[in-house]
Amino acid sequence: MKQPKIRYFLEASRDGLRDTPELVLASVSYGYSVIKNGKKRSTPFKISLECTVLPKHFGKKENNYRFDENVYSKHLRNYGFFNTRKIQLEASINRLATQYQSQVKLPTPNDFQHALKVDIGQISTTLKESELIVDHLQKRIDYYEKYSSANKKDSKRESTIKGYRTLLLHLQEYELVKNIKLTFDKFDESQYWDFWEVIDSIYRGEIQVDNPIRTKKRRKDVHGYAAKTIQKFQKNLLAFLKVSENEVEVKLNVSNANLVHGTTKASKSLYVSENELKLISETDVSFDDNLQAAKDFILISGLTGLRYESVVEASSVTVENYKQDAYNFSYIYIYLGKVKSEVCIPMLKPVMEIVKRNSGTLPVLPSNQKINVFIKDLYRHLNITEKVEVINTNYKGEVQSLKEPKCDVVSCHDSRRGFITNLDLLGVRRTVVSDITHPSKVNENAMHKLYNKSPLLDKAKRFVDEILKLDSEVYTF
Repeated sequence: MKQPKIRYFLEASRDGLRDTPELVLASVSYGYSVIKNGKKRSTPFKISLECTVLPKHFGKKENNYRFDENVYSKHLRNYGFFNTRKIQLEASINRLATQYQSQVKLPTPNDFQHALKVDIGQISTTLKESELIVDHLQKRIDYYEKYSSANKKDSKRESTIKGYRTLLLHLQEYELVKNIKLTFDKFDESQYWDFWEVIDSIYRGEIQVDNPIRTKKRRKDVHGYAAKTIQKFQKNLLAFLKVSENEVEVKLNVSNANLVHGTTKASKSLYVSENELKLISETDVSFDDNLQAAKDFILISGLTGLRYESVVEASSVTVENYKQDAYNFSYIYIYLGKVKSEVCIPMLKPVMEIVKRNSGTLPVLPSNQKINVFIKDLYRHLNITEKVEVINTNYKGEVQSLKEPKCDVVSCHDSRRGFITNLDLLGVRRTVVSDITHPSKVNENAMHKLYNKSPLLDKAKRFVDEILKLDSEVYTF
């Protein structure tokens, strides 16, 4: 075991404005490592000091507020509680490390973290080790639902809450199949992998289970779950267990990166083409609200490059106009929560037609799940049935290459993919497209960044310049 090294850092706030106190965390490394993708990687663990500090009192802005002893020492008198916690933490880490060293023992990050939390009094040794995982997850879901619209640091999006609801069903069905009750203190790596095997077998139809809690018709696929789907389930479960560590003893080492399946190749290579955008734009579907919602989404996403989550966020944003320096275009200024970046996106003609029809704003759209169904219905309505290749890699690592009608597999993300692909085919510079689809954070102080849109507008004008060069009936102002 190596001598522990401690790195202090801040848990940055979601809104990107770092002018309020932030939680202090510590990362502790001590020589524990795992093999990932054939390479040996150090695996530290994190722990909260359960106190907050203003970023400007913690470090320098140009260093992204990395802990700086010189900066902190100037404000030491304001943070006696943090200083006490820091001293206690370092003393406990050294004491435990000495014990492990004398025992010639290298603890897992999970074991070391738990022992440290007990030693500094963050958790009690009298906690109920037999607390049920399903009950605890239900409480967590109830909490997230209660505060889903609150501006709390631990608030979750509806898509995340939905993922936890799905996970709850899987855990319940595993218990029914095994005739057991899952507890944190016994849920180890062996049971973890058995859990995925069982739910995959249920999805294949190899195991029958009657879950009275399930309200929707159970879907089945003889090929089993896609690897990407299981990967999402795994990340949700590990995130839940990690949060639960503050309240109960979790046996599974949630820091083990090998508990999540590796990435697999894209399941399909399709996008909403320029011709499809033109057809969709020219087709009147106002007789059906669902088809109209699908049409609006495809045109907005396909002509702005926004993900579904960002299209939803954009519905509450004011459409503004820029008219100077020989430019005259409408745009939205939006903070993208998913990537924590700001961007100004010029509104192309088909999108502005939607804005005008919707009283000057972008429309509020149905849920991701519903819009995906409506998009498929729209493609069927338009008779877009050409066959496209779909490559599925399942949980077992088996690969199936199939030819499916485009109307059966098209989805939300294919519109964003179309924005990037179509503009590339039209010869638009990739850096200009990336300014819209993958914006980077603007390095300015908090208040200046809040009110100064100039750097983002400069990028928007470069995008306008590129669009004006095109001979396109869709990508036009």
